Amino acid sequence: MENGFSKILLTFDVELFFGQKSGTLENCIIEPSERILKQLEKSSAVGTFFIDASYLLFLKEYSLKDNLKKIELLINRIESANCEVGLHIHPHWIDASYSKMGNCQFNSYNNYSINSFAGSYYEYCMRAHDLLSEYLNGPSIKSFRAGGYCSQPFCEIEKVFQKTDISIDSSVVPLFKSSTEPFSFDYTNIAEAEPYRFEKDNTVLDNSGKNLELPVSCIEMSGPKRIYEKIKRIGRSKKKFGDGSGLRFDNKFLNRFKKVRKVLTLDDCSSQEINSALKKLNYANVVSHPKNFTLSSLNILNSILNNSSYLFFRCRDDF
Repeated sequence: MENGFSKILLTFDVELFFGQKSGTLENCIIEPSERILKQLEKSSAVGTFFIDASYLLFLKEYSLKDNLKKIELLINRIESANCEVGLHIHPHWIDASYSKMGNCQFNSYNNYSINSFAGSYYEYCMRAHDLLSEYLNGPSIKSFRAGGYCSQPFCEIEKVFQKTDISIDSSVVPLFKSSTEPFSFDYTNIAEAEPYRFEKDNTVLDNSGKNLELPVSCIEMSGPKRIYEKIKRIGRSKKKFGDGSGLRFDNKFLNRFKKVRKVLTLDDCSSQEINSALKKLNYANVVSHPKNFTLSSLNILNSILNNSSYLFFRCRDDF
């Protein structure tokens, strides 16, 4: 820990659910994001909000102007709170449809990753980037996060970096691997838990590289520890602000109690888990999703913000 302080990135993936029920814009994005922003402002803290710009393309395609206006107002609100707007891409939105009930339906996930995307991922990213940029009043977009951390092969994203002001990636989850197609990535060759530079590939360290990787922070949980934490959560507020349902990749009950390495998040980590990890780290990138927030999540966020040993940064900051 440098000078007794932990450097912390609070990053938020602003998106709907991608399961059987996407949920609504108001409950999954607007309300929880507003609550988070109020807490950040109250503590004079900052964070980075990765806006799912693929969703914006979808709203534009269906001429949902009222929803686009709500997103624009949220983006302006994020900027007014001195927080950062980053680019988030979930390309499987091209397979989505819209129902009159206001729910978005995903008929396929074949276009979820870069490798499985039908068409030019680069061109799709650029359209999403340019649309998101239209709503900015402040600085241009500097930071990027791939949906589901699926950033491979990175060469397609690097083309976007070359064409825009983006030079920061935050998609790598050290030592993680997913073999479930098309939700696949492999970061097992990356053990680096702190920021590092790279040139063209976000998994190849290059101290002279022009781009910066801000890896996602993780914690290891033993089987008994997971059971203990689940028991502790009994009685806490479990009602999410988001009114949709997510995808579950592993439905085997017993696997929920095995040793795992999991992303450090306000979504479902306890206050003890979060603070125990942050106290040991010089740098931490805490990834959360407003749609998954509960009242307990907000309380945990508040406890972190009130800890004087933590310093908060945006991805674009020189920290």
